[in-house]
Amino acid sequence: MNRDEFIKLPRYEEEVYFLQTLRVDHAMGGAMFDKLSEILMVEIEEAKKRSEDKKAKSLELFLQQITEAVQSYGDIEEDFLLNRVIWTKELTLHLLRKRYDSGYPVNSGSMQHGGKVLRRIHEKGKRFFGSWDECLEAAGIPPKDIRLSKKGQQVTRNVLL
Repeated sequence: MNRDEFIKLPRYEEEVYFLQTLRVDHAMGGAMFDKLSEILMVEIEEAKKRSEDKKAKSLELFLQQITEAVQSYGDIEEDFLLNRVIWTKELTLHLLRKRYDSGYPVNSGSMQHGGKVLRRIHEKGKRFFGSWDECLEAAGIPPKDIRLSKKGQQVTRNVLL
């Protein structure tokens, strides 16, 4: 089944939401897709051992569908995050923490200029927590740790003057 055929399949609203959430999680470096794939592979093997061919085929099709859904990450997810998600403190912290854990910069400048989704995370973080530093602290990220110059010297007001 190719991507176009997959997209044309009828979907229930909950299924669309699940697949989009799975894609966004995977794109942001999350492990939800990996864990689900691992669970499905075990279930498929168990069904084959018990000679439950119909169940095994059904699980294989589901695994194929979610794999194709995750691989088709693109504008749909950006639109989903920007227009269809109810932003909460938890979602904001979750996305920020994933970006930080993946080794990407989370300083204010990189978030403001890194694209629409990162800008939205930055905006919501400031709105929910009052400042970007407060948002970073709520996510367990020490603000001073992300303000290191290339030489490893902390960037403070005194250093700049």
